[in-house]
Amino acid sequence: METDDRELTPWERELQQEDASQGRGHTPDDGVAEPSVAPADPASASSRPAREPLPVSAEAQETPDEE
Repeated sequence: METDDRELTPWERELQQEDASQGRGHTPDDGVAEPSVAPADPASASSRPAREPLPVSAEAQETPDEE
């Protein structure tokens, strides 16, 4: 199936070129290659939360009065 180039954005046209993705991947600074396969259980990848929970303001903790 051939795609009409007029329907593609410049970025998509560039990706259609041969070897377009070469050199566009993530290169880790530490020299450790990233895994090519995702872990079977992503939750087991880390026991720490990705981010610290945001603080909740006192106003947000108040429950609205029911009428």
